[in-house]
Amino acid sequence: MGRLTGCCGCFDLRDGSRAIGITLLVLGSLGLVSEVAGTIQLSQQENTQMNSAVIVQIVFQFVFCILHLVMNALLVHGVNNSRRGMLLAWLIYTGIATGLQSIGVAIGFIVACVTGVWWLILLVVAVAGLIAVFWYWFVVVLHYYQEMQEKNGFVYGKQANDAL
Repeated sequence: MGRLTGCCGCFDLRDGSRAIGITLLVLGSLGLVSEVAGTIQLSQQENTQMNSAVIVQIVFQFVFCILHLVMNALLVHGVNNSRRGMLLAWLIYTGIATGLQSIGVAIGFIVACVTGVWWLILLVVAVAGLIAVFWYWFVVVLHYYQEMQEKNGFVYGKQANDAL
């Protein structure tokens, strides 16, 4: 199996992983700001009753946004300090999240094709393109994680003698 040696043609794996983490931190921060703004706007609308399902959805979205920010901060910190454990946590989280999103997109594509709604098909294809980018980013970080693992005499970014 081939190994990546760089990211996007202009970064090595370390800088690419850092750029991915920073990009995802910025996007996650924008998502959190959007959540807060949407919640404030929803709560200020007249004749709006927030039932328990809406409240649960809002809480779930906030928790997911915060978790997303924490995991991407772990990625950036792990890359900056050569901490493989932090990269592993990000890889597990991102693998699960992106896997579930991929399943959702596949189901969405089937539903869109069955219903024949052309704009929904285009939307699902566009989201599938974004998911493909996320999988590429996952592979970049995975290869950087493996590169760190293969360096002889190092345990989690510290020399083996210093780790004992």
